[in-house]
Amino acid sequence: MKNNGEWKYAEFSSFSLDTEGNMYRLSVFGYTGDAGDMMGFHHGMSFSTPEVDNDAASNFDCASYLQSGWWYRDCNRCDLNGKYGYGVHWSTLTGSTSSLKETRMMIREP
Repeated sequence: MKNNGEWKYAEFSSFSLDTEGNMYRLSVFGYTGDAGDMMGFHHGMSFSTPEVDNDAASNFDCASYLQSGWWYRDCNRCDLNGKYGYGVHWSTLTGSTSSLKETRMMIREP
């Protein structure tokens, strides 16, 4: 993730998604890096979209409000799918109101 001209990273030894029937529930463990473990907050959450609200926020639809799909809890600590200028964030780097300038999500072979 690039913020203020500097690259930071978050790596996880285990990152997996459950089946469609289980709404792509997120399992994430084993953080290392220098960006902070913001994904751990979302562990165990099902994927939400503006059309399908699976978040844990009572009486609030995070995905519709943020115009994004993500593993929202109440709402988020990070969102790399968010709308640029508002929601592409990793809270230890950007807070909750500014966007990262560049991100990369990579998957490595086991």
